[in-house]
Amino acid sequence: MANTRFKNILALGAVSSNTSRLLPEIRNFDEIIVVVHVTALGGSPTTATLDLDVETEIEVVSGTRRWMRIFTEALGTVSDADGSPTHTPGSRAFGAFTQLTQTTVLEWIEARGLSTLQGKQIRLTLRPVFTGGASPSWTVGVSTYLKANAG
Repeated sequence: MANTRFKNILALGAVSSNTSRLLPEIRNFDEIIVVVHVTALGGSPTTATLDLDVETEIEVVSGTRRWMRIFTEALGTVSDADGSPTHTPGSRAFGAFTQLTQTTVLEWIEARGLSTLQGKQIRLTLRPVFTGGASPSWTVGVSTYLKANAG
């Protein structure tokens, strides 16, 4: 039987600058699902974007380590327009998390995954960018589901 673990990486809260979280325990697992949950945009910025990068640590020929952004498989999204959720199943196509903007319908939940993990650890990095506004921030949380296959 497979071993699974839920991990709350970043509790739902305000994010106004780049924020990274390491997952060193990933070396004990084979698969990962990353879920980003965005509920609000505060501070009334003129423009705002939010990206979530999934990165793996690799060792290069020189023996140094580098972080490399990697694509994940689209598993699905849920957007909530006036309390009527719209569910969109993922295509399992490889790509990056959808770039959220100030025009994105909030609440927004997106799940992406990898069925084969490589590298020593995974790093998740939220990258918000704002123009204008008074102390703008996104209200966002990130969680993961880790799975170790039996064997």
